[in-house]
Amino acid sequence: NLRPLDNSTLNPPNVPSLELPCGVTISGTELSQALRASRLAGDLVNLSLTDSTFTVDVKGPTDSIKLDFTADDLMAIDCKEPARSQYSLTYLTPLAKIFQKIDNVNLRFGENFPLKLTFDFADGAGHVEYFLAPRVEGDY
Repeated sequence: NLRPLDNSTLNPPNVPSLELPCGVTISGTELSQALRASRLAGDLVNLSLTDSTFTVDVKGPTDSIKLDFTADDLMAIDCKEPARSQYSLTYLTPLAKIFQKIDNVNLRFGENFPLKLTFDFADGAGHVEYFLAPRVEGDY
Protein backbone atom coordinates (compact mmCIF):
# COMPACT_ATOMS: atom_id res chain seq x y z
CA ASN A 1 0.00 0.00 0.00
CA LEU A 2 1.42 3.32 -1.06
CA ARG A 3 0.31 6.46 0.65
CA PRO A 4 -0.18 9.54 -1.52
CA LEU A 5 2.10 12.51 -0.95
CA ASP A 6 0.72 15.36 1.09
CA ASN A 7 1.48 18.47 -0.99
CA SER A 8 1.21 20.71 2.07
CA THR A 9 4.38 19.12 3.50
CA LEU A 10 6.46 19.55 0.35
CA ASN A 11 8.73 22.58 0.11
CA PRO A 12 10.22 23.72 -3.18
CA PRO A 13 14.02 23.42 -3.26
CA ASN A 14 16.15 26.51 -2.74
CA VAL A 15 17.65 27.10 -6.16
CA PRO A 16 20.69 29.38 -6.08
CA SER A 17 20.38 32.53 -8.14
CA LEU A 18 23.56 32.62 -10.18
CA GLU A 19 24.49 34.89 -13.04
CA LEU A 20 26.19 32.38 -15.30
CA PRO A 21 27.89 34.37 -18.06
CA CYS A 22 27.88 31.87 -20.94
CA GLY A 23 25.28 29.57 -22.38
CA VAL A 24 24.75 27.13 -25.20
CA THR A 25 21.76 25.10 -26.38
CA ILE A 26 22.61 21.77 -27.99
CA SER A 27 20.68 18.75 -29.23
CA GLY A 28 20.20 16.17 -26.49
CA THR A 29 21.46 13.44 -28.83
CA GLU A 30 24.68 15.35 -29.61
CA LEU A 31 25.35 16.01 -25.93
CA SER A 32 24.64 12.38 -25.05
CA GLN A 33 27.13 11.13 -27.64
CA ALA A 34 29.76 13.64 -26.49
CA LEU A 35 29.42 12.58 -22.84
CA ARG A 36 29.55 8.87 -23.65
CA ALA A 37 32.66 9.32 -25.80
CA SER A 38 34.26 11.48 -23.11
CA ARG A 39 33.78 8.82 -20.46
CA LEU A 40 35.87 6.40 -22.53
CA ALA A 41 38.87 8.75 -22.33
CA GLY A 42 38.83 10.02 -18.75
CA ASP A 43 37.00 11.10 -15.61
CA LEU A 44 37.04 14.89 -15.96
CA VAL A 45 35.63 16.92 -18.83
CA ASN A 46 36.63 20.45 -19.78
CA LEU A 47 33.80 22.47 -21.26
CA SER A 48 34.78 25.65 -23.04
CA LEU A 49 32.78 28.21 -24.93
CA THR A 50 33.61 31.13 -27.19
CA ASP A 51 31.28 33.29 -29.25
CA SER A 52 31.37 30.70 -32.04
CA THR A 53 32.44 27.30 -30.63
CA PHE A 54 31.47 24.92 -27.82
CA THR A 55 34.21 22.41 -26.98
CA VAL A 56 34.08 19.17 -24.98
CA ASP A 57 37.64 18.11 -24.11
CA VAL A 58 38.91 15.17 -22.03
CA LYS A 59 42.52 14.20 -21.41
CA GLY A 60 42.86 10.81 -19.74
CA PRO A 61 45.94 8.84 -18.73
CA THR A 62 46.15 6.98 -22.06
CA ASP A 63 43.61 8.65 -24.34
CA SER A 64 42.08 12.02 -25.11
CA ILE A 65 39.08 13.32 -26.98
CA LYS A 66 38.17 16.77 -28.22
CA LEU A 67 34.82 17.58 -29.82
CA ASP A 68 34.14 21.01 -31.28
CA PHE A 69 30.62 22.18 -32.01
CA THR A 70 30.39 25.30 -34.17
CA ALA A 71 27.53 27.79 -34.08
CA ASP A 72 26.00 25.90 -37.03
CA ASP A 73 25.86 22.68 -34.95
CA LEU A 74 24.15 24.41 -32.00
CA MET A 75 20.62 25.69 -31.43
CA ALA A 76 21.90 28.82 -29.66
CA ILE A 77 25.12 30.26 -28.29
CA ASP A 78 25.52 33.15 -25.82
CA CYS A 79 29.06 34.04 -24.83
CA LYS A 80 30.62 37.50 -24.53
CA GLU A 81 33.96 36.32 -23.10
CA PRO A 82 35.56 32.88 -23.51
CA ALA A 83 34.90 30.56 -20.57
CA ARG A 84 36.29 27.19 -19.50
CA SER A 85 35.44 24.93 -16.57
CA GLN A 86 36.12 21.35 -15.58
CA TYR A 87 33.44 18.93 -14.33
CA SER A 88 33.33 15.32 -13.15
CA LEU A 89 31.97 12.84 -15.66
CA THR A 90 30.86 10.67 -12.73
CA TYR A 91 27.86 12.97 -12.37
CA LEU A 92 27.32 13.86 -16.04
CA THR A 93 27.56 10.46 -17.74
CA PRO A 94 24.40 9.00 -16.13
CA LEU A 95 22.45 11.87 -17.70
CA ALA A 96 23.57 10.83 -21.20
CA LYS A 97 20.86 8.17 -21.33
CA ILE A 98 18.22 10.79 -20.53
CA PHE A 99 19.62 13.33 -23.01
CA GLN A 100 19.11 10.86 -25.89
CA LYS A 101 15.36 11.41 -25.53
CA ILE A 102 15.52 15.20 -25.06
CA ASP A 103 15.24 17.63 -27.98
CA ASN A 104 17.37 20.47 -26.59
CA VAL A 105 19.57 20.89 -23.52
CA ASN A 106 20.66 24.31 -22.31
CA LEU A 107 24.04 24.54 -20.57
CA ARG A 108 25.15 27.66 -18.71
CA PHE A 109 28.51 28.11 -17.03
CA GLY A 110 31.45 30.47 -16.66
CA GLU A 111 35.11 30.39 -15.75
CA ASN A 112 35.16 27.98 -12.76
CA PHE A 113 31.41 28.47 -12.22
CA PRO A 114 28.90 25.70 -11.57
CA LEU A 115 27.31 24.09 -14.61
CA LYS A 116 23.56 24.57 -14.94
CA LEU A 117 21.76 22.14 -17.24
CA THR A 118 18.11 22.80 -18.07
CA PHE A 119 15.76 20.82 -20.26
CA ASP A 120 12.10 19.92 -20.70
CA PHE A 121 10.73 16.41 -21.02
CA ALA A 122 7.41 14.68 -21.79
CA ASP A 123 6.48 17.31 -24.39
CA GLY A 124 7.02 20.14 -21.91
CA ALA A 125 5.08 18.53 -19.05
CA GLY A 126 8.24 18.45 -16.92
CA HIS A 127 11.20 20.79 -16.48
CA VAL A 128 14.62 19.97 -14.99
CA GLU A 129 17.30 22.29 -13.61
CA TYR A 130 20.50 20.43 -12.67
CA PHE A 131 23.51 22.09 -11.05
CA LEU A 132 27.01 20.62 -10.89
CA ALA A 133 29.94 22.19 -9.03
CA PRO A 134 33.13 22.67 -11.02
CA ARG A 135 36.30 20.74 -10.33
CA VAL A 136 38.72 23.48 -9.29
CA GLU A 137 42.36 22.58 -8.84
CA GLY A 138 43.87 24.35 -5.83
CA ASP A 139 47.40 25.69 -5.53
CA TYR A 140 49.14 23.11 -3.35
